[in-house]
Amino acid sequence: MPYILFFHLLTAPEDYDLGGFNSLMIVMIAIMMPIAGTIALFLDVTLLYFIQKMLGGKGTYEGTARIVLYSSATAL
Repeated sequence: MPYILFFHLLTAPEDYDLGGFNSLMIVMIAIMMPIAGTIALFLDVTLLYFIQKMLGGKGTYEGTARIVLYSSATAL
């Protein structure tokens, strides 16, 4: 059902009040948001890893990544 609405938005955008956004902008946002989210998660992992090391932690980068990535899955 959502795909039908999305397709209708692409083919007949004049039916919706998008507040100045056009269909191409919406598609680009839909493509870029997961990429930006992934980059932000790995920046969070890196920041937490450096903080952990400064405080004397013995964990690995992979372990820190697992904690951050698994805990962020609840935000979906």
